[in-house]
Amino acid sequence: MQCSSWQSLLCLESLSIYACLKLETVPDSGSLVTPNLNNFLVSTFGKLKSLPEPINALSRLYQMSVYGISNLLAFVEGGFPVHLRTLEIS
Repeated sequence: MQCSSWQSLLCLESLSIYACLKLETVPDSGSLVTPNLNNFLVSTFGKLKSLPEPINALSRLYQMSVYGISNLLAFVEGGFPVHLRTLEIS
């Protein structure tokens, strides 16, 4: 599958992003057309300040893991996704 933008991810079920020390933001969930995303993991970010908003727009998300993000300023404004079953934070 050739992707020219974040919006080309219709079949994506799992997204894991590791060790992006200079990344400050992840695209808002409104701009991520990922109706099948059920697992989201972010780990080891030196500058990341927020997660995609509104995270509750990811209606099929059932597992979210957030590790090693010391600069996170806000965490999930507007509530969690309705199907979220597992939340891991460290």
